[in-house]
Amino acid sequence: MIENRDVMLYQVMDCLVANYGYHIIRFQGQKKDLWLTNKDNPHFPIIRLTSKVSSSIVFEKDYLNRVKSFLGQFMFAKEMQSEIIIINSNPESVNFQEENFSQITISYEPLPVRLDEAFPKLKEYVHPVENNDEAVAQINRNIEAFQMKKAKEAKRKSIPKFTLGIMAICILIYALQFILGQVLSNVPGNDWNSTLILCGAYYTNFISGAHEYWRFLTYGFLHADIIHLFVNMMSLYYLGNYLQRVYTRKQFLVILLASIIGGGLLTYIVSPTPLMVGISGGLYGLLGAYLLSIIENDMIRIPQIRNSVIQVVLINILISLMPGISLTGHLGGFIVGVGIAFLFSHARRYKPYKIHVAISMSIIVLVAAYFAIQPRNNVNVYYNTNQQVIKDLEYINLDGYANYLENQLIHYLPEE
Repeated sequence: MIENRDVMLYQVMDCLVANYGYHIIRFQGQKKDLWLTNKDNPHFPIIRLTSKVSSSIVFEKDYLNRVKSFLGQFMFAKEMQSEIIIINSNPESVNFQEENFSQITISYEPLPVRLDEAFPKLKEYVHPVENNDEAVAQINRNIEAFQMKKAKEAKRKSIPKFTLGIMAICILIYALQFILGQVLSNVPGNDWNSTLILCGAYYTNFISGAHEYWRFLTYGFLHADIIHLFVNMMSLYYLGNYLQRVYTRKQFLVILLASIIGGGLLTYIVSPTPLMVGISGGLYGLLGAYLLSIIENDMIRIPQIRNSVIQVVLINILISLMPGISLTGHLGGFIVGVGIAFLFSHARRYKPYKIHVAISMSIIVLVAAYFAIQPRNNVNVYYNTNQQVIKDLEYINLDGYANYLENQLIHYLPEE
């Protein structure tokens, strides 16, 4: 039979879950222990509901400290500084305060002042009932229905709509690439590379010869084939799903776009790669922001997360070293992503270094921009590809652009 003091605890739980954003935690082997957590409540982040007498709780210090450490690491990703609040409904218990936890004894009338001030709605929930068993059963039904509703809301909110929008743009552009490729297949000599260049791929001849610096950005939204697109979109989805809860949409977009540009610039300055497409530079920038975020929040101290991060880093290093993959594109994006994420960070321990990072990033950008606009006499000239792109442009009636490219290439690139 359920006693009044047990009903009282269920009523407290019902109130805090329904009105104050608390989550229920149950530990295996501790069926009579009810724990509530709310990381957004600085004064009552962890609450234990119990009906044990005070003397038995004093002997549970080790258990309470272990629970506090566990919840601090796995629920809040940091060491908890606040104390555990024990709400005790046993009439023989008394209020007391220890170093890491304090107890508040609760009864129907009057409610403890500390609880009444922190949770004003509690008085509406904590009251005697006629049938204890029926009351507890109803509370369980209420909490189950409320949690299901919250789970559905959380699922809707967790959908990274902004990331899905970027994915949709990439997929749409790939569809346009494919359609244009089919149209240009009638042009003698046309191949997929010339179609990619026509769509805005990173292409050294047009960057250095025609000063088309916008290609440092547009290449990121093109993809070589459907597998390339699929792998990058899956990576974008998973990174975006996490990072959109860390950064604002503008910050997320800045990290992504700046990392794409950073990958293109570093490749242009130090690598002979003539042609490049894909959002990988932006993804590595987001990966850098993700790593900085979990370090900033001390989540890296959690063994499971730390091991997962090590695996992800090793896999991405191996991918970057594979043939046909732009190592400099990935590296440039990663460096830019980490730098910008550092500037966006709210961590106090990073604040003294932000000005130094900002100055360093500014210098890097200026140096990269300087080298990017300098004439390059050592660039490999792909005459056949250049002429093919010009023929493709003329085929789709873009004669003005075709003439512009031809004049620019004659003026800036060495003759054949």
